[in-house]
Amino acid sequence: MHPQTIIAGWRLARDAARNRLSKIARDNSSDQDRFKNDLTNIAKTTLSSKLLTQDKQHFADLAVEAVLRLKGSTNLSYIQVIKKLGGSIKESFLCDGLIL
Repeated sequence: MHPQTIIAGWRLARDAARNRLSKIARDNSSDQDRFKNDLTNIAKTTLSSKLLTQDKQHFADLAVEAVLRLKGSTNLSYIQVIKKLGGSIKESFLCDGLIL
């Protein structure tokens, strides 16, 4: 099989998948509760690791709340993670503001 045939087939499949996803997509950004629930489900999916299995909901809620506090900004550098030696992972929290 020629590489151009494979690439052409891949592009057809990509376009078909994109069209189907566009047709079934729902925009819940106008409903705050649904939007937050969607973001939480996305965060829980990405946090599916052995380390966070027990605390997945807690960290998903922290991540969603941090992103929502950006109020539409896409600059994730505004979210700072401060690591502390010792303690438990369950002690993690979201702080409203911090000045050092």
